[in-house]
Amino acid sequence: MSETSIITIILSLIAVVGILGGTWLGRMLERSNETRKWRRELCLEAYTEVISSCDIVAFEADKAYGIECGSLAHNKQSEVVLEKVSEMYRTVDKAILLGSQDVHKKLDNLTLYCGKEIAAKSVMCPKLPESEWHRIRGKDFALLFNDCLMSARNDLEIFSKLYRRDIIAEIKE
Repeated sequence: MSETSIITIILSLIAVVGILGGTWLGRMLERSNETRKWRRELCLEAYTEVISSCDIVAFEADKAYGIECGSLAHNKQSEVVLEKVSEMYRTVDKAILLGSQDVHKKLDNLTLYCGKEIAAKSVMCPKLPESEWHRIRGKDFALLFNDCLMSARNDLEIFSKLYRRDIIAEIKE
């Protein structure tokens, strides 16, 4: 065999291996991208359900807090709050399975706060003082809600991260 035919064979092999390697790499990158899109869509749906459920629990708890203790309306609203809390805990299971560890912690903190602090204390008799209720339902809930929302947003990795821990620390003070 001549030297030019060996070079031609080697170049042909390099071209074929390059094409096959490029096709394989492109397919792997496409599969990885599709998996990320699939997870992102499922996470978005799950996070939205949990955040919406927490908002509904807080809304129903506000209604329960405003109703006079011991009345029939208060008892009915207490049942509604309990039902909404149960729904909230069911929605968080899916999100915890899909989400990252950071989001899991934030969702857990938010849902436990909604269940134990907001829902439970909204139906208590006698009622909490208004200043304490506004702290529980207002500032404390808003901090947890926002922290959870931003953590979920950052987990979706659509845009760059939106907040920093030092900003949240300033708000708490």
